[in-house]
Amino acid sequence: MRALTELRRVHIETMKGINDISPLAAAPNLRDLVLVDMGHLGADAIDCLVGHPTLRTALVALGSVKRNKAAQERLGLPSPEDFKGNWRDV
Repeated sequence: MRALTELRRVHIETMKGINDISPLAAAPNLRDLVLVDMGHLGADAIDCLVGHPTLRTALVALGSVKRNKAAQERLGLPSPEDFKGNWRDV
């Protein structure tokens, strides 16, 4: 992912085969992350992205309100819903 310098947004949805998202941490210009219907991941799965220098927003849906909240708190980033208007315009 380090070579993907133009990668800005990643949207991963219902991909049960993905058990490790740590390669995303190497994406140098990643700004927005969306993980949807990823109930097989725990909140700790996003720890690799904590402190990512360019990550600005994250929408994390891990299958339960408790895990979603824990993941958002770990990242310390606003969710796209926190923005007014369309988060894709951020």
